[in-house]
Amino acid sequence: KSMSRRRRGLAETPALLLFGAVPARPCLPQARNACSLRTGWPCWGMPSAIFRVASGLLVVASLTQQAGAAKPPKVPAGKWAVDYQVEDCTLTRDGPSGEAGIAIRVKPLDDRVGMMVYGPWRTPEVDRFEAKLDPADGELEIARPALAERKPGSRIGFVKLDLSRAELARLGRASAITVSGPADFAVHSRLTGIPKALDALRACEVFLAGRWGIGAAEMASWAQPARPTADLDRLFWSEDKRKYGMLRSGAVRGVLDIDATGRMTACRLVQSSRISWVDAQFCRILREHARFEPARNAAGEAVPGKVITPAVTSMPYR
Repeated sequence: KSMSRRRRGLAETPALLLFGAVPARPCLPQARNACSLRTGWPCWGMPSAIFRVASGLLVVASLTQQAGAAKPPKVPAGKWAVDYQVEDCTLTRDGPSGEAGIAIRVKPLDDRVGMMVYGPWRTPEVDRFEAKLDPADGELEIARPALAERKPGSRIGFVKLDLSRAELARLGRASAITVSGPADFAVHSRLTGIPKALDALRACEVFLAGRWGIGAAEMASWAQPARPTADLDRLFWSEDKRKYGMLRSGAVRGVLDIDATGRMTACRLVQSSRISWVDAQFCRILREHARFEPARNAAGEAVPGKVITPAVTSMPYR
């Protein structure tokens, strides 16, 4: 199969021997004093200590083997792989034979799509430039601001740009893309098998959204999810540090119900700060200040939808 899936995390933990789990055998009565005099260990303590050390060595060996087995398998160049992360899903394909690699990152119910092309080529001299994304499908090219960078000591260059969901769907119908910029900069990447790859990326989104109580049927009914008209993070942060505080107890996140008029009708916390007034103020600020565009179905009609907020780590003082 052309699709591969990588999951981060340790493999299933094997049964481990616990320290001191093996009972020590008592000395025979006639040998009790001799045992203590020769070694200085109590007869019950010496075998127990030996077994504790042996058990500890087995634990260390087992954990070392487990950590080695936890590394994700190397995905061959030219094959697509989906990485399930905490908040987003990343689809990657390393380019074979010097061809540019490509990475696509999405978040559930977020219209913004992050895209990156990378490879062993020289990046443009400027950090920011107007990139042209040309799908090899006869459709019009896409112009986007892009960011070019190269990590110190690395020969791999990166070009990052943002797309919309509609533009990502266009890429799903293309066989290849070309990203071009200033000074004759141009990189090419084939998109072999991208329709199935995007289906796998969608399955990752459905899985992550399901953790927050949003079903697959709901997501399928929204051709365009509901979305805020401005960055929600800005509601909980200010350049004046006297007006807000950082949440050391934990971030707060919610799932918001948005009706067909764009009004927020419910706020359900899926991640609590563990401070009651912070959780209450989180929903109150969203209800009073946030504005939303409603979700739309395949016919373009406004329908009720949901919005997953970012994980908020600061809060204005009351």
